[in-house]
Amino acid sequence: MLFGHSYLWDSSMWEPQLEALSKSYRVIAPDLWGHGQSGPLPDGTNDLDDLAMQMCALLDHLGIDTCSIVGLSVGGMWAVPLAHRAPQRIDRLVLMDTYVGIEPDATRNKYFQMLAAIDAQGAIPAPLLDAIVPIFFRPGIDLASELPAGFRRALQAFTTERLRDSVIPLGKITFGREDARAKLSALPAQRTLVMCGANDVARPPRKPTKSRR
Repeated sequence: MLFGHSYLWDSSMWEPQLEALSKSYRVIAPDLWGHGQSGPLPDGTNDLDDLAMQMCALLDHLGIDTCSIVGLSVGGMWAVPLAHRAPQRIDRLVLMDTYVGIEPDATRNKYFQMLAAIDAQGAIPAPLLDAIVPIFFRPGIDLASELPAGFRRALQAFTTERLRDSVIPLGKITFGREDARAKLSALPAQRTLVMCGANDVARPPRKPTKSRR
């Protein structure tokens, strides 16, 4: 099983799932470029198709012919082109809290403005931390509790180099993506599951549902 984590997080977000599923499956959870323990974004990485092919190369390197993918947010965004371009390699596909259509203008502009501000400062300033952290949690959660507070600290820990070389370019790839709904629709429905949380802030239920039409 190949797991794709959310933008700004890393593979540690999957720890409970990896612990449970590793008893029955071989589990692989790579970090996105510039996240966790991964190195910088490789030159020539311009879109989600490039990320998909890099994940395919990882499978080749590990000697894995077929696998199932569980992709969350951007993890789902690269999983769809991978499954479309190499369908013989994907057994099952689970897409969680993701949307593979074009980012709506309002949120696209909002996120690009955030990325520009981060680029200008070389860090994620406190006002942006206040705006970003709640996006990843249900409404009403105590943002001082362990998980949100830990996420905030992780965002603060990004170095200027990582932000400018990898995190910001990946954000532009993610929020400037092309429409991949036709690719999703071409995948076998009986082996594809699209799901999201009822209280998801960034990708509410109507968007994942729309992805499957």
